[in-house]
Amino acid sequence: MSRIPRPLDEYGQHVLEQLDFLRNSARRYDEGVVAEAKRLATQIRVLVHDSDRSCKSLLGQMGLKEQLRFLDTAQPYDSSNPTSHCGLTEMPLGGGHETKSLPFLDDPPLAPRRVPFADWWHGVVVVDQRKRQFSRRDLVLAVAEQDGGAHVDPGLEPDYAHLTRHDSLGIAWSDATDIWRAVKGVVHASIRQITHELLRTLTAFPLVRAKAPPQTKFMVSGIKLIYADSPVPGPSPQANPTKPVPPGRNSPCPCGSGKKFKVCCLGNNRSTAK
Repeated sequence: MSRIPRPLDEYGQHVLEQLDFLRNSARRYDEGVVAEAKRLATQIRVLVHDSDRSCKSLLGQMGLKEQLRFLDTAQPYDSSNPTSHCGLTEMPLGGGHETKSLPFLDDPPLAPRRVPFADWWHGVVVVDQRKRQFSRRDLVLAVAEQDGGAHVDPGLEPDYAHLTRHDSLGIAWSDATDIWRAVKGVVHASIRQITHELLRTLTAFPLVRAKAPPQTKFMVSGIKLIYADSPVPGPSPQANPTKPVPPGRNSPCPCGSGKKFKVCCLGNNRSTAK
């Protein structure tokens, strides 16, 4: 059965809803609910991931993925570096029984860049000790599709399992007791930073800015997002619309009486006018 096309004026509202979802989960993550990274991964997937199947991203359907330049805050990966690489997170040391990775948020070590979507989505952001590489796409889809975001898979992809269950980064810290502890949470912290990048990317785009009035509606024309109360491109109205031509005096009357127009409705109209 064929599907009914979605009304175009719904897309802008969906973008605003997804931004609200991201902000709410990001705030809870920052308050200490690290599991919110699973929700974040799912919303990121909704916004930007196009699969080979029927799954089409919201920004892809709107034609915005190729228009936008995405904020990239990651430290570039140097393949000659023998240590692990965490491009979106920092590793504060000391204090407590466990140290977790933290997202850079607005304080990355290097100045952020604006890059095309493909470079942002597929760029390497995490590399473990065995040189297994992970892009933003790898992390987001693993969390969303395998590890509890939208689905709990009975099995995990091996590289992701090593990264999240077996500390394949090999990064640890030690306090005064000389006991070494692994630094945890690089995947969830990376998801939080990816969320930050995506929010900065989209809220910098003026027509989906979060501060738009609540009553504002949006619609899509081609690949351009426009306000619903703006003129919509389309056929211009005729300058001089053609007026209907009345029947001739001796033509059959349009009322269907079978009489001539001059002795039927035309004559009656004149009588009424008198």
